[in-house]
Amino acid sequence: MLVVLTTNKNNIKKIKDFLKLKKLQNKNYRIEPTKEDPNKYLIPLRENINEAQTLQILTETFDPSDYVLTTVPLTTITKSKKIPGIGLTGENLRDFLEKKFNWSRESSSQIPTKWVRYGHVIVLYANSDLNLPPESIKELLEAFRERLSPDIACLISHVGKIKGELRQPQMKNLIPESNPIALHVENKIKYKFDVTKIMFAPGNGTERTRASKIRFKSGEILLDMFAGLGYFSIPMAKNNLEVLDKVICIEKNPDSFRFLVENLELNGVSEKVVALCGDNRTVGEMYLGKCDRVLMGYLPNTRDFLIRALDFANPNGSVLYYHHLCGKKGGREVALKDFEVACCGLWEFKVLEFVKVKSYGPKVFHCVADVWVKKILNRLE
Repeated sequence: MLVVLTTNKNNIKKIKDFLKLKKLQNKNYRIEPTKEDPNKYLIPLRENINEAQTLQILTETFDPSDYVLTTVPLTTITKSKKIPGIGLTGENLRDFLEKKFNWSRESSSQIPTKWVRYGHVIVLYANSDLNLPPESIKELLEAFRERLSPDIACLISHVGKIKGELRQPQMKNLIPESNPIALHVENKIKYKFDVTKIMFAPGNGTERTRASKIRFKSGEILLDMFAGLGYFSIPMAKNNLEVLDKVICIEKNPDSFRFLVENLELNGVSEKVVALCGDNRTVGEMYLGKCDRVLMGYLPNTRDFLIRALDFANPNGSVLYYHHLCGKKGGREVALKDFEVACCGLWEFKVLEFVKVKSYGPKVFHCVADVWVKKILNRLE
């Protein structure tokens, strides 16, 4: 059985916001109209709440005529269709560990409130070493299996910042005997990778989706200067397979390159892709001046590679997908300034599209500018 709050359609927003603030809403189940009256809605509340206390909290804020508390069978409530893990908050996981395994509040508070799932792997964003005894790790795994998915088999702790030019994560496998190689599926694209060695940014999901929707002209060549696992180039290739000439993927990190090659096969695009392992400043010479589109999916020092990107660009016209950092405002202007310096009066350029992808840090944002460039052929170099 589950406690639910029944209210009129007009009251949903204010009551939902209140329940969210008080951490009373159960996000594992959907808010739905009642079968008897389509103008009345059921809002599921957290499991094992104290009904008397909840009623008292509600009456302090709302008129009793605005709602009714009842209990209904779980089978009558639809589970949320949100991405796995989003409905499982840090608070209700901690509550679960306390109630099922008798964890103390001090012990459960060590569990971070942010995590992400990649296939059978859970990455916990701890930012410090999780010193849990083996029995507690076993119970934590059981909690994820019961509350999220029975397929969960590996727990990884994110213990530090991404480091170095190769953007390597600082990870610790909490179950050393478990397999950290995950198969993550996003928008029908398969990404296989070792979670302990290779970064995968969930916050870039909207940009990967945008990349998948970009349509090529017949015979175009795409070059990805920082291919990684094929984050952006595989969605582009898969959705333009019949019209593009080829895709060149350059990746410097040998761990990422190994999985890049495998991901090209998994997604059925390997026949159209040339994969090169090395530094894009020294490899790919045969594609200089031939590329109609150039991906620059790298942070933070992307501008250092702009001149090389222009070397790859087709002088008759090319689009560069320029990832860069900016403040809350002025991202487009930052891109234009960087291109003005790099082009040095030898290229025309204009921003075709500008998007803000995600927050990168305090008052710093990850942005992408799609910039069209064309060589000024009559200008003496």
